[in-house]
Amino acid sequence: MESINYNISSADGLFSSSLAPSKYFDSILLDVINHPYPPVPTKLPISQRLFEFTMRPELPFSIVCGYLLLIAFLNKRQDGKNRMKGPWWKAVLLLHNVILAVYSGWTFLGTGPATINYFLRGYQTAGVPGLVHNFCDSSMSLWDEVLASYTYIFYLSKFWEILDTLILIGKGKKASLLQEYHHAGAILTVWSGMRYESPAAWLFVVFNSLVHTIMYTYYALSVVHIPVPGVLKRLLTKIQITQFIVGGSLGALTLLLRLPKELGEKFEWQPVLANHPFASDRLGEGFQEDLCLHTPGQKVTVLGGVGYLIPLTGLFVSFYIQAYQKKITKRKPSVNQNQNKTSNERN
Repeated sequence: MESINYNISSADGLFSSSLAPSKYFDSILLDVINHPYPPVPTKLPISQRLFEFTMRPELPFSIVCGYLLLIAFLNKRQDGKNRMKGPWWKAVLLLHNVILAVYSGWTFLGTGPATINYFLRGYQTAGVPGLVHNFCDSSMSLWDEVLASYTYIFYLSKFWEILDTLILIGKGKKASLLQEYHHAGAILTVWSGMRYESPAAWLFVVFNSLVHTIMYTYYALSVVHIPVPGVLKRLLTKIQITQFIVGGSLGALTLLLRLPKELGEKFEWQPVLANHPFASDRLGEGFQEDLCLHTPGQKVTVLGGVGYLIPLTGLFVSFYIQAYQKKITKRKPSVNQNQNKTSNERN
């Protein structure tokens, strides 16, 4: 019985080259900087010029810097007053959360089932090698037909989500490091995934849209004072932590995978260069056809994404312990406290 070759490369193969290290990393940097802009997703009615403007690094980086400076300024001047009282503010908060809940649900329904079906189709037609090819979206079919348009809108939605922090400050609370890091990193991570057409972008789009559907629905119900079990909030934090661990692990896997060549005749796959005659114009000079991540930009995207998720997971775990575990500990009196209480009652 023949063993299946999963084609997992060593970490040394991520950016392997015969060039001297300094020159090689210079070439990677140049490829990332000069990487061609992707084409406008077919389902979006916008011009290439406007699309490229939103894909320029100056836009997300300047907005992130402005966001962090603004929050630092507002945090210093926080006086604890809730300025978001009254029916008008209640309507604004409800609308904000309903819009994001509906949008997130639409995104998940548009990407989740399509992505799962795409992976299953690869496995059904060519076993594990077919699954690996479709997991890496080696033909860019999933990206072109589904993910590109949803990922672009998802990227733009991250700017809207900055309002979450402003709402928190408007209620008289200070924005935490978790809040700032979460929003700033999400903008840059999704921008990079869209900019370099990363096959791993589905991890962020599918998982995050599902979690946000639940989260913003919970917030909307809270605004109108509809009773929600307290355990749901704790469960939501657990789901978010699980999302980061699973998504980060699968993202790291794409850095190591090589595309199998043992494919059956039923598997409808062609190399990216065959699908896109001008792939060198689209994917840049650093294109590598046999790897799960084809370009330096895609590798940098995943490395940056995993690097972003590690501290984020730690911040969420710390928040969970502070918000829930310590409260539970405080509610449970120690054995000595119970004994003292009993003796006092007897006296």
